[in-house]
Amino acid sequence: MLTGTLPFWRPGCTISRASLALLIFALGACAEREPLTAGAADGPLFARGLGEVAKLYIAPVSSRRLALSGAASLSRLDRNLTVGDSLGTPLAETLTLSYDGRNVAFYAVPPDNDSREWGERLAQIIATARQVSPRLAKLSQETIETAVFSGMTAALDRFSHYSAPALARDQRAARDGFGGIGVTLDTTDETFRVTAVTPQSPAERAGIRPDDRIVAIDGVSTATDRHHDVVHHLRGPIGSPITVSVQHTGMARPRDLQLRRAYVVLPTVTMSRDGNIAVFRITSFNHSTTQRIAKGLAEAEQQSGRPLAGIVLDLRGNPGGLLDQAV
Repeated sequence: MLTGTLPFWRPGCTISRASLALLIFALGACAEREPLTAGAADGPLFARGLGEVAKLYIAPVSSRRLALSGAASLSRLDRNLTVGDSLGTPLAETLTLSYDGRNVAFYAVPPDNDSREWGERLAQIIATARQVSPRLAKLSQETIETAVFSGMTAALDRFSHYSAPALARDQRAARDGFGGIGVTLDTTDETFRVTAVTPQSPAERAGIRPDDRIVAIDGVSTATDRHHDVVHHLRGPIGSPITVSVQHTGMARPRDLQLRRAYVVLPTVTMSRDGNIAVFRITSFNHSTTQRIAKGLAEAEQQSGRPLAGIVLDLRGNPGGLLDQAV
């Protein structure tokens, strides 16, 4: 198992059944680059990935096994491609790339745990595969990288997986906070209905309320946008200005609000009471979870006027988060 938490990770923590989203957090700067030409500069990226897994996974793991699993995933992109020992030579000595039953390249096999050499070998295999496979040649480098890293993590266990850069950035924002206005939108509503407003956020101070609808951002209608597009438009550098057109319930015309983005940490805790029992619903573990639990407990005891009879922590559907917060 990897060291970390479920889909988010923080150095210095050890827990099983972890996700490899941590890997892309570390590699995000590498992945956010211009599209690569075949084989260019990908060796260090794969080497870094292999090295991070070897360092963070609890059980010893072979770089060779991960790299070969990643290389084998190329056949999912083009069934005519195979990577293996097609000539009968020992796998410890020769690796063969074949296309449509024809051997097109041979490679020396590096030592099992040499992540740098295996990273370079993967890049070489991919570069050649893109030359002989019309399907791979048409795919973006990120698509191929995602397939290879997904193949690597598939060799670990059924709980580990790879998160592509865009998803990893969203996960990091949910964990660490981001520049935004402090609203949560209904993911099932195409009119971008607000379901929650973060206390003391720019949205709350501007008078945005649950059930309001966001109809335009900076003068551009949201009518044709998708949910994640609107979310990303609302986010930006802390302190940057943004104009949000909001349709209040019962009002005929939307209202333009001038706001400045602030540091926002998504709320992960909601509290309710069942008699003298406090019920806390915890959707994930981010930087504010412990603080919100402590505040909720104090509020529940104050409302009760006497010691609570019990506390329920509802973790259903919680995918994980920061380990120290969970502890």
